[in-house]
Order: sequence, then structure tokens, then C-alpha cells
Amino acid sequence: MYPQLVAVWGWGGDGDMGTGTQGHRPLLPLPTPVWCALLCSAPHCRLRKISQKEQGEALAAALADSLWAAGDGQRATVCILTAAAHCSPPAGYKADSFTERVGMEMLPVNTALKRHLFRDEGSHGLILFLYSLLFSRTLKSEVGFLRWGGEDAERRLAPVGSMLKTPKFPIWLCGINGTHSVLFSTNRLLLSDWKMEHIFHLYFYNGQCRQMRTAHLTIDTHSHHWEEGRSEATSSPGRRVPSLEMAIRTKWPEAEVRWNGTQPFF
Repeated sequence: MYPQLVAVWGWGGDGDMGTGTQGHRPLLPLPTPVWCALLCSAPHCRLRKISQKEQGEALAAALADSLWAAGDGQRATVCILTAAAHCSPPAGYKADSFTERVGMEMLPVNTALKRHLFRDEGSHGLILFLYSLLFSRTLKSEVGFLRWGGEDAERRLAPVGSMLKTPKFPIWLCGINGTHSVLFSTNRLLLSDWKMEHIFHLYFYNGQCRQMRTAHLTIDTHSHHWEEGRSEATSSPGRRVPSLEMAIRTKWPEAEVRWNGTQPFF
């Protein structure tokens, strides 16, 4: 479609497809009869009769497809301009009354994108679409990150973003009490459906000499403190909780972690 549109929109201002009398030259060095043949063919005649509404719908569809492709066909982020500011300018940054008012909406369905792309945003449509394209492409990391260094340390440090906690693949680099490790699932589709996150398995390896084999953990996010059969040790106020469990709960709050025979790492 795009090469045909280039040919159709590349003529001179007077309607002469070959040379033009207003100084415009055709985009392709085709003789006048060829241009006429192109425009008189049925598909191109229909293009010339497209209404403004149809043009807008076609543009919205093309932009939506671009954002959807940037989000790997799973979700897209649409940036919009809001009345209220979402952040305070840090030191050394000069407020422009625009950037601090940019909000984001994450849409999991492609068809919903079209309704968000054409809004009365003044003259900022291009930069908003560029922001949307960048955030759709870069917000979802392929590998995630989880951290736990104690409650005091977590209060001092900036929180780990939700996109790092929910990566494209179920693999997390972990920073736990100053050491580095990896947590992963063998189910590649774990994060693609919330139902899979009720009860699932994770594997943990920290590279320390005392860990002889990868730890196999069972994560239960669907159990509750009042359910019969839940381990009393899990909910005991005086129980010493392994730091790995605390790191896991930054992603899945209140999750029960079963170590399946492995001695917990503290």
C-alpha cells in the first residue's frame, strides 16, 4: 500500500502527473501516461475518494498496529496529556508544563488502542506518540529484578518498578542482602496468565559454595492465613523469615513459599 500512496501523492500541484507547473517534481521518474494509468485504475480511484473520517480511521489503525508491534503483540502503552502534574521537577530540571503532565495508560487489547490515539491534545500528538512507542517497547524487560535487603534498607531505597517484577520471561536477577542470585521458572508462560500464578514452581540458585543444587520452591498465592492446613510456622509472628521469601513477596504479597526439603537460606 505505501509505495502506491507515494506514487499517488507525488504529483505536481496542477494535476499534471509528469512535470507540474508549480515547481514540484514527481517522486518517481515516470512518464505522464504511466501516472494517468496508475490513477485511473480502480484501487487508486477509490483512494482519491476516501473521506476525512476514513483517513483518520486508517491512520489510527496504522498507529495502533505500530504500538502493538512494539509491545510484542501483548500490550501497548499510550501516553496522554492530563490536567494535573504527575511528578515534581528535580533539581536542575526546568519545568515545561508538558513533560510533567504526561500520563500513561496500558492497554492489553489492540482494538482499544484506536479509541485512545485521537484526542484533543493540542499540538503535542507527535511527541505523545513517540513517548508511547518508546514506553511500549522498553517498559517490559525480558529479565526481571527482585530485591530484599531488610525492611530498613527497603525504606531507604527506591522501589523496584512493577515492570521489572513482571518481565517478559519468568527469570529474575535477585539482589538479596548484598549478594546476587537468580530465580526462574521452567514454565515460559507463567506470567502470561494470572491463573497460572495461583500455585507454581520456581528454582533458585545463588552460586554460593554451600548450595549444592538448585533449590526447588513451590509458590502458593491462593492460600490464606485462615485456611485449614496452612503451616502454623508460616504465619507465626515470631518466625524467622528467609530473605528469599521476602524478596519473592515483593512480587507476590502474602505468598506461601514451600522449600520442598531444601534447607531455607537466611
